[in-house]
Amino acid sequence: MTATIDARLTPLIEELVDAAVPLEQAKQVFEDKYLAAALRLCRGNITHAALRLGIHRNTLHNKRRHRR
Repeated sequence: MTATIDARLTPLIEELVDAAVPLEQAKQVFEDKYLAAALRLCRGNITHAALRLGIHRNTLHNKRRHRR
């Protein structure tokens, strides 16, 4: 799985670096989209999304709260 992730992300990362996108901005956007995808797949269920992400549900709540 790691090789697949690496192969898929490498072109995108190179494009972002070439466009001079700041690291913090790239990390924030990635995390926002990643969390949103987990919540969508779990139909908005915070507990299930947190389990899928491997984080505590309170951590997911806090991350969502701080991004608003």
